[in-house]
Amino acid sequence: MSAQFYQVLFDEAGPDGVATINKDDRPASYFPEPGGFQLPPHGEIADWPPLNLYLKTGEFTDYLASTLGCRLCSTKLRDILTFNAASCDVLQWLDVIVTDGDESHPYSILHFPSPPDILDKATSIIVNDFVVKPVLSVQKCKTLNVFTYSGSGQTKLFVSHPVRQEVIRSKCSGIELEMAASR
Repeated sequence: MSAQFYQVLFDEAGPDGVATINKDDRPASYFPEPGGFQLPPHGEIADWPPLNLYLKTGEFTDYLASTLGCRLCSTKLRDILTFNAASCDVLQWLDVIVTDGDESHPYSILHFPSPPDILDKATSIIVNDFVVKPVLSVQKCKTLNVFTYSGSGQTKLFVSHPVRQEVIRSKCSGIELEMAASR
């Protein structure tokens, strides 16, 4: 059996929540355009002011959608990804608090300071440096467990089969795992 990798997606079925930020809580360094949230595509983030988000609709989930368009993980999901990360996976966690008015939950944004080159460029569809359809190189991904690719934006996330199994075993909510194209 060849290596299998899965793209982590937001679960579109169910009452999953969506977190948003109050316009007064937007640190200017990460909101260069009105309404836009942008993390640097490479490099560690040294001065992160913990963000306060508000649950706009729905329920708290382990993989929480947000108006920021980022990988927002509960403590449970963060622990699973951290524990199962390969030694060459480089993850950085940025603290966030999500409140719904009655209760607050700690979350973290998953940032990749140095995303690896994992695409099979011969079969991926790429237009002007924009990846239309990623195809993962099994050879390049074989030592990775939690990863994305350079230029993928703030929401693409891939995991190996063993990580997928742990996410399923732990019954993480708000998450769909779709087999990624690989070659």
